[in-house]
Amino acid sequence: MKLSFIAWIKYSRRSELLAECFGTSMHHISYGSRNKKWLVPIRYLVQSLQTLIALFKERPRVVFVQNPPILILLPVGLYCFLFRAKFIIDSHTGAFTDFKRTLWLHKLYSRFALVTIVHNRFQAEIVKEWNVPFTTLGFADNEYPKGSDYPVKDGFTVAFSCACAPDEPMLEVFGAAKMLPDVNFYITGDYTRLEKSVLDQKPENCQFTGFVSFDDYVGLLRKADAVMALTTRDETLLSGGFEAVSLERPFIVSDWTVLQEYFSMGSVYVDNKAAGIAAGVKQAMENQDQLEADMKRLRSKLNDEFEASSNHIKRLINDFAQSNQANVGGPVYSE
Repeated sequence: MKLSFIAWIKYSRRSELLAECFGTSMHHISYGSRNKKWLVPIRYLVQSLQTLIALFKERPRVVFVQNPPILILLPVGLYCFLFRAKFIIDSHTGAFTDFKRTLWLHKLYSRFALVTIVHNRFQAEIVKEWNVPFTTLGFADNEYPKGSDYPVKDGFTVAFSCACAPDEPMLEVFGAAKMLPDVNFYITGDYTRLEKSVLDQKPENCQFTGFVSFDDYVGLLRKADAVMALTTRDETLLSGGFEAVSLERPFIVSDWTVLQEYFSMGSVYVDNKAAGIAAGVKQAMENQDQLEADMKRLRSKLNDEFEASSNHIKRLINDFAQSNQANVGGPVYSE
């Protein structure tokens, strides 16, 4: 039985990991600039046509979709209706926080989904009220390559995994770095998105890496004494945390409840102020060995949770295959 994964984005590491886990093909479908609002209707129309072309060509019986945007389910839902297929919704944080106006549509489509995947307890509490099938599947482990021998300066090194987005407190990180002149901060992401007034305040011990190859990115995280990911937005998980867990690196993270619950070991929780971030880095320096040991334990715990949830989804797919054996060819996953 064929399975496909559709994501309306140029690249999504999580979607690729789930595609590998469930044995689906992967389609990243993106058209035009995401920064031009006037282009949105045209972009969605073109992406819908490209989605239908990919599905008609591949003829999958189950389609995973990355949400947001929920409108991705217009073409996917049409395809599933025409070919008696099923879809699975992988709902990211933005689906609940940035697109609240379309939650009614999210709820509607979830009623027809084989299952809706959520990432954390906050999202699960919302979807539970919809009385639809759902499961929580946050961490997706990844066997990263060795990575390059990324050049870092001597001294304690912090890799700030970020996208230079508005919810990441860059000025506060600069302030913390000024308080810790002997610590090296390597900041990933597209720094050209930042205002010149922000860039002008960067201290010497902060270095922007810009976009680097995946090999270089992994090499940097492996070399780092701690990985840091910060957000001013509540109720969200951070991909930098998944990377820290997979690479078993101490993790410095904003002290939101959902992040404390999820990254419950091997982590230092900080407020998003310069003094708090600096104190968190000092704590990571003083407890590095213990944090590394705790992170190994957390990785094992999250892997067990991932295996249980992913096996549940595989059983749902197998049940669908068995109930439509004449059309789909029977179960796709062995017990």
